[in-house]
Amino acid sequence: MTHTPEPTAPDGTGLIAADPWLRPFADALRRRFQRYQAARQRILAAAPSLVEFANAHHEFGFNRGRRDGEPGVWFREWAPAAIAMSLVGDFNKWDRYAHPLFREAHGVSARFFPDRELADRLTHGSRVKVHVHSALGPRDRIPACVRRAVYDPTTHDFAGQYWQPPTPYVCRV
Repeated sequence: MTHTPEPTAPDGTGLIAADPWLRPFADALRRRFQRYQAARQRILAAAPSLVEFANAHHEFGFNRGRRDGEPGVWFREWAPAAIAMSLVGDFNKWDRYAHPLFREAHGVSARFFPDRELADRLTHGSRVKVHVHSALGPRDRIPACVRRAVYDPTTHDFAGQYWQPPTPYVCRV
């Protein structure tokens, strides 16, 4: 049995020790590693840890919850450069003014959708987007932490989907 050496080079080329066929790609490995390091630094400047960053979907996007004891859905989106944001979709007939998001701390905008108001309209599979006003002007965007995005072959448009199946998926391996 042969032992494969552990990658140890601090510049992203350590894999070459394990796979010499990668040698012609050493410069590309270095560039990719530098981009990774820069992205990691940006993440750690905004989040306490990589684990908390990776678990952002527990706070952002759509999440079931309560406000003042009332059940509903929270929606949160991080967009520090946004001037104003609203949630649009099938549930409000794509009305960009019907459901504005409210500014919270650190560039987060949010809104609570109580079940008593929207449970019959914001349903599993509803198409959604975030309408963002910024210095670039108004634009519709797919929410960053949406659980599913779909393509409409008729309009050639992408949209997020509110994904809340009535019964959770159970892995059947």
